[in-house]
Amino acid sequence: MRRMVAFTSFLFVLALVASPVMAGGECCKAAVKDGQGWCEKCKHGEVFGFHLATKKVYDALAGVPISESGMEKSACCAKAIKESGSCSGCKVSFANGRMYRSDMAHDIVLGTPINDAKVAAVLAKCEGCTKASESTEGAWCDACGGGVVCGRWYTTKESFTAAQKAAKVVSRAIAAAKKCEGCGTAMVTDGTCAACKVSFKDGEMIKS
Repeated sequence: MRRMVAFTSFLFVLALVASPVMAGGECCKAAVKDGQGWCEKCKHGEVFGFHLATKKVYDALAGVPISESGMEKSACCAKAIKESGSCSGCKVSFANGRMYRSDMAHDIVLGTPINDAKVAAVLAKCEGCTKASESTEGAWCDACGGGVVCGRWYTTKESFTAAQKAAKVVSRAIAAAKKCEGCGTAMVTDGTCAACKVSFKDGEMIKS
């Protein structure tokens, strides 16, 4: 009985973590689906557990449906789409039916959401994993054989490390975007800020 109560309480916590804590009211709640969305009225969005007020950075992280990207017609992208991988020629990545121009977003999205029934069952047995699920920084658990970052579960150390590194870049990019939206966007897309004339690679400014 106690285990049942504990498990039910844990699922409630997961629901709170996964639910949107947006700037506005019902409009924001309606805009966010499964922890991701942008409220045009409030100019506020949520993705991977991060809350941000810059549409360009949000769009870079959220990706677009493959069917809307046109990349499904590209022969070189076919393998990447099938394997949830990347196309080096087109500089895009794919996962869960979406296309991403941000490697950071792709590294994070490859994890399984913690509100998945199987993942929730694993996390419910471990206090450390439960605490890790409540932050975007996350942690790896040797006992459970997996790690949590940005509300997602990773079963290999390699995928966990990549996601954790990506999450740190995303966090810095969102902060940078408050001063310059172009720089914030460039940080997560290995791009160039037209306004500041600076480029980024893996979240770091490239020295000219």
